[in-house]
Amino acid sequence: MNVVTPGWTRAPHTNERLDVRDEALLLDSTPLRELVEPRDIADAVAWLVGEDSRHVTGADVVVDGGAHLIGGAAALRTTYRHRLGMPPHG
Repeated sequence: MNVVTPGWTRAPHTNERLDVRDEALLLDSTPLRELVEPRDIADAVAWLVGEDSRHVTGADVVVDGGAHLIGGAAALRTTYRHRLGMPPHG
């Protein structure tokens, strides 16, 4: 079994929730400096179910523009926690 773990994806529900400051924070915290597009996730899934990945087993294919490498989503979580008056962790 394999999984695809997407990052922040440009989609209607994401566009409604992210304001300009939040999107800028995410982009600054992502090496590729862009949000994932739905086609990026579809391409990863197509590769996993295709013949080229026949020996890939137990993989987590992270499609997030590299954000997980430098804590991209964590930066946004911290911002929201601060806005809500919550402690940084927990």
